[in-house]
Parts: sequence; C-alpha cells; structure tokens
Amino acid sequence: MKRTLLVALILISSNVFAESLPRAISVVGRPTVIVTTPNISLGDIADIDSKGGIINEQVLALKKMTVATAPKPGDTLTLSAQEILAKIREQGIDPSTIGYSLPRVIEVRRAGRSLLTSEIEQAIRMVFEREGRQADIKKLHYSSEIQIPPGDTAVEAISFQTNVPGRNGFQIEASVDGEPAAKFNVFAQVDEWLELPTATRAIKRGEVVNESDVVRARLNINAIPRDIARDPHSVIGLETKQNIDSGEVFRQSALKIPPVITTGARVTALYRAGMMEATASAIALEDGIQNQRIRIRNESSKKIIEAKVIEPGLVMVER
Repeated sequence: MKRTLLVALILISSNVFAESLPRAISVVGRPTVIVTTPNISLGDIADIDSKGGIINEQVLALKKMTVATAPKPGDTLTLSAQEILAKIREQGIDPSTIGYSLPRVIEVRRAGRSLLTSEIEQAIRMVFEREGRQADIKKLHYSSEIQIPPGDTAVEAISFQTNVPGRNGFQIEASVDGEPAAKFNVFAQVDEWLELPTATRAIKRGEVVNESDVVRARLNINAIPRDIARDPHSVIGLETKQNIDSGEVFRQSALKIPPVITTGARVTALYRAGMMEATASAIALEDGIQNQRIRIRNESSKKIIEAKVIEPGLVMVER
C-alpha cells in the first residue's frame, strides 16, 4: 500500500498522466515534438511498443492514428493527455487495456522555414520577362516573415495594378509538395524602362509633328508623366498645343489632331434639304476637325449657322 502511494505521488509531482505500463502495448509520450506533416499522429508524439518488440496491427493502428491537425509551419500548439486519451477512445480502444505514460501537456511545433526574399524576387522577375518588361527591383514590401513547410518549393507571382508610380503589386503563392499554398501580397518598388518617342528638335506650339521629329529613347517611366505617348506613330501628324523641347517626351495632353478647317478660312457650305442641294461661300468662325460641328458665317446672308466639317474647304449644312 505504501509503495502504491509513493508511485502516485511521484507521478503527480512529475506532471505525468499515466496508467500502469506492464500491458501488452505501451504508449510513452514525449513532452516536446517537432512534426513535418499537416496532421499529428500518435506515433509523432509517443513511443508505441508491444511486449517483446513485436509490431502487430494494433501497434501500427495506434501509430497512424491522427490526434490533431498540425499548426501552421513555424507555429506551436499544445495537446493535453486528456485530449489524447479521448482520441484513443474514439478509435474504439479502451485506454485501460494499454499501458501509457503521457505528459499532462505535450508541446508540438510544426517544422518550417522562412521563404527567402530571393525566391520572391525571382518569381516577380519571371512576370516581367513573360510580359516583356524591362524592370529593376529596388525593394520588396510585405507584412511579415512568411513561414512555409520544408521541401521543394514552387513560387508563383501574379501582378495587379496600384495607383502609385513605380510601385507594382503582386500576389505570391508558395506551394510545397502539394500542400495548400501560402498566399500573400507583395509590393515591389521598381525602376521600369521603356523605349519611348522623344523630340529630335525643339518643336514650337502649333507645329505638326513629322516623322523626322521623333526618335526612340530608353527612359525610366517612373520619372516621366503618366500621359506620355508610347507609340511613335501615334504622335506623327498631330499638332502641338505647347512648345516641346529637344529630347522631351510627347505628352498626350500636349498634342491634338490638327484642324481640317481653321478659323477665318473661306469654305464652301453645302446646303442639303431632302433631295435638294445648294452651295454658298462662307467663313469658318472656329477650327474644326473632320465630322466636328463648327460655326460659319454665310458671306451673302451674313447669317451665322452651324455646319459639319466634311473635308478641307467643305462643310455641310443639313436642314
């Protein structure tokens, strides 16, 4: 009797939850454990043996039995002895039929590693290469250190737009051996370079841009206005609304389609009413491009009316 009380006191003082071990199967828990898989098995947290070291079906079943879902890589959880015994009962095993010695609390940590910045940068560079963009990554911004399971890692980046020049957004997905991917957003500070049309000479306001006035130059798009013209052919034939210096980019807001008819020009006004047509001489009172409606003054009647620009020197008045 005294011996039994002494054993009980030792077990209580050592924070161990135990049933007498001399049974056909013994389960001896470990106080701290590191796991590598998404689920925690009884074999991960305890040594399970049978008398004489014989591995039978019940031993294998106990080793494979899932007792909890593992935490995220790098995180830790605790399992109580009561939780573990409850899981054993759920499998239809009476804990009194086995000998066990379990710490009252078992600490389980999921193995993990930090996703390297170089891995994220490489995934982002692949996006730039696929999209044919020339960009230098200056700095990456993301919320915290990303922990992933150890193993072969595949990192993918998907770009999305931001409203800040030079700041590119990417959704990163890091997958390891088929496990659910770690997903998070990264903002990359980049210098991006493009071949853009620039002026070969100083072009005065009101001049029309000719092919010889345009040359491509490699420029950092973060250092230039957002409304730049990117295609050289899109600026040829347009009229400048302000002076453009030699070497300066062409801004869309600084260009316009040159008028087909200019203010003060004498035009032929074609009057059309049903099947009847007539012409008269008129003076344009404002500039106009093709299909634009402008005001004209009939030279004979002196009336000011509205007409649609058809082509140089010709407008149409419809009734």
